[in-house]
Amino acid sequence: RGSFEFKSPDWDKVSDDAKNLVSKMLTLYATLRPGADDLLCNAWLKGPPQEAQLLSSNLARRLKKFQANSKLKRVALTVIAQQLPDEQVTSLQNMFRSLDKDMNGTLSAEENREGMEKQGI
Repeated sequence: RGSFEFKSPDWDKVSDDAKNLVSKMLTLYATLRPGADDLLCNAWLKGPPQEAQLLSSNLARRLKKFQANSKLKRVALTVIAQQLPDEQVTSLQNMFRSLDKDMNGTLSAEENREGMEKQGI
């Protein structure tokens, strides 16, 4: 988690400046991730327009699948949350906040491990 690579052949025709922008946008920790103003100053966005490159059909298919999975997860979580009484939702929110030590809105493997240890799991 938190690591990625620009695999060939999908990223072969993408410029280094564009890859740099994507890398910055995918910074795992929100506190280290550049803001929109900084990202808009990226050389790829500021430089002259380049000839458009078509995405490989494999990459386009994988992006669509990822997007569909993300939507399905959001819908499933929404349905589950709507079924819970308010007290349980509040309890879960408090538990999450107590586990999220760096307050970035996600739980790292370490934060999960610590929470499980505290519960004797």
